Amino acid sequence: MMRIYCRPIKNPRERSACFKIREQIFVAEQKLFSDSDRDEYDDSAIHIAAFDNSHIIGTVRIYEKEKNIWYGGRLAVLKKYRGKAGKLLVKTAVQTVSKFKPVQFKALVQAENIPFFIKLKWKKIGGQIIHHGRPHQLMEIIF
Repeated sequence: MMRIYCRPIKNPRERSACFKIREQIFVAEQKLFSDSDRDEYDDSAIHIAAFDNSHIIGTVRIYEKEKNIWYGGRLAVLKKYRGKAGKLLVKTAVQTVSKFKPVQFKALVQAENIPFFIKLKWKKIGGQIIHHGRPHQLMEIIF
């Protein structure tokens, strides 16, 4: 029986599992990156994992880019769990960021995921841009 829950990761093993999922989706499946999607924000980010029982099935990261301005990104869910874990990952990211009393919480979202974020009460900021060769939309949630 599937029991999906989310929480910030607690150890290097969980972090490694999150990175592996991101690599599988953003490098192998979507080909957004040629070899790795890791960047300068990964070391300071809070990585959140979605679990089915004890197996990590998805991830998202949150980080403070400027004082009180937070970003979410690298939302990735294994294909078999899509439609089952993304909403909980985003809600957990919002709950986690809200504890820091941010002025803004933004995310650069792939264009095909805009309706998903709108359902979760996120709003568009400006127009679409091309990021890593694909259309993306900057969005934010108001607390």
